[in-house]
Amino acid sequence: MALPWHRVYLAVLIIALCMIPAATALDGDGYRTRSPGGQISSVAITNDGSRIVCGSDTGKVVCYNAEGTVLWSHAVSSPVTAVSAAGLGSAFAAGYADGNVSFFKRDGGIRWEKSTGSPVSSLAVSGYGSECAVGGDRLVLFSALGDRIFDARAGDRVLSVAISEDGEYIATGSDNGDINLFGRRGNVLWSEFTHGTVRSVSTADDASIIAAGSADDNLYIMTRKGSIRWLKVTGAPVMSVALSRSGDDVVIANRGGTVRYYEVGERERWSATTNGEIRALAISGDGSLAAAADTGTGIHLYDRTGAEVWTFAAESTATSLALSQNGRVLAAAAGSDVYLFTTAVTPVRDTQAEMASPSVPSPAEVPAGAWSAVAAPLLLAAARRLYR
Repeated sequence: MALPWHRVYLAVLIIALCMIPAATALDGDGYRTRSPGGQISSVAITNDGSRIVCGSDTGKVVCYNAEGTVLWSHAVSSPVTAVSAAGLGSAFAAGYADGNVSFFKRDGGIRWEKSTGSPVSSLAVSGYGSECAVGGDRLVLFSALGDRIFDARAGDRVLSVAISEDGEYIATGSDNGDINLFGRRGNVLWSEFTHGTVRSVSTADDASIIAAGSADDNLYIMTRKGSIRWLKVTGAPVMSVALSRSGDDVVIANRGGTVRYYEVGERERWSATTNGEIRALAISGDGSLAAAADTGTGIHLYDRTGAEVWTFAAESTATSLALSQNGRVLAAAAGSDVYLFTTAVTPVRDTQAEMASPSVPSPAEVPAGAWSAVAAPLLLAAARRLYR
């Protein structure tokens, strides 16, 4: 006997709605994966881990929450080369290959867009979101309102920028080996010359400590007044550095795949050798966890003692990492994917789920409200058919 048409209609509707995957479902134990489009160049995270921003070579900037839901997105025609997030989550910024910079409000609204005149290699938003420092052929500092506070030479091309929480101090590392500290007015407070390219600088929240790694094999720990507090010979070019917010702890990556963790000015707490060159490095704001991504086995998470908490093999080599203040959330950019880890859970890939994943997009890859915009008309049509 044929079923009444309205029952068939409702059955099809229910099945269709059930096919929509849950927004909070894990892609595997302890992590989520999102693919906003294109190769992901950079990720950044707020102190509390509630917002993660990423940029891709397609010119797309996307902000997720820790569950992987899209909060907002923005697209331009130029590849994104760097992103940054204010520690308090009040502002975000993206720099592009064409030299432009976009400054976003917390909700993703554009506050301003400016040109720096050269491809952006690095940028940093102050913790309060009041300033944005941009490195390229020159160092440019913008206010939150888009005013160009200063535009200065910083040695050769600026490869790395770090800014204090209040925006009063800006540290740079350059291609010709200079480490510079600028004041907010653009005045050079001090300059330290090294014998190799400085690819990475980092600063404590109050800029009392500035760390820089040089290709001359040395780790430079500078004070805000310009004195060298600590000069550590590491035995290989330093490719990346990351300071805890207090400036008490620093983690570095050496060419050849070695991660080293130091108590600033004291001693090496631990070191670990990975299975390839290290492409990304991060430390939690409180210094309790460090993460490194290599070209061999993937993403490594270490605790303060040097014990490896877990290792995860992503589909592609991760090229950017970001840890929240307490280390509970780790974001990674790897190829075309953004990985969002809950660090307390050892991540295990669900290969069966990956192979059987539906072709429809996850709700986390669609702006909030889009699924309801689809489901509501279907339900309304069903009601009209039933009660007409």
